[in-house]
Amino acid sequence: MPLTIWHYSGVLFTFLVVFFLSFAAMKQVKKSDDFLLGKKGMSPAGVMGILLGTILGASSTVGTAQMAFSEGITGIFMTFGCATGIAGMALLLPRLKRIHGVNTIPQLLCRRYGQKARPITGVISICGIFFSVVSSNLAMSDLIASLGNTTIFTAYEIIFGLIMVYVLFGGMLGASFF
Repeated sequence: MPLTIWHYSGVLFTFLVVFFLSFAAMKQVKKSDDFLLGKKGMSPAGVMGILLGTILGASSTVGTAQMAFSEGITGIFMTFGCATGIAGMALLLPRLKRIHGVNTIPQLLCRRYGQKARPITGVISICGIFFSVVSSNLAMSDLIASLGNTTIFTAYEIIFGLIMVYVLFGGMLGASFF
């Protein structure tokens, strides 16, 4: 099915909405905690929005659709599992901050098991972020290349530009602004 002007208009409209919301959030960033953590008093809905944005990237949407097409209903298990985990984390993460005074689960583990846990939690966190970034970029580059009828290299340049917009326009506060 060839893409129509309505498809491209929808993509452009979505990009503009995200751009303007992030730009509005940028004006609220006053210190590094605002950039990294959104706001310290972020609601469970804000935390859930950030987590949904992370998990519902290109790798999970494109990969889940592919699995559902080729394997059937098993594709729903990943989506259901992620949604359940995100809801649980959205309810627990703000409570961790209030009760234990930590921002991340690695900080909680280090507080519980001592400084010897730092390298282990650091390596695990880096690996998780790396795998997430790589899988999202692989799927997103294919999606952009096919939608834009362009090369993979150009698709990676577009992805890099979008990441820079995210970083320059508010970080986590921009991601959770609604």
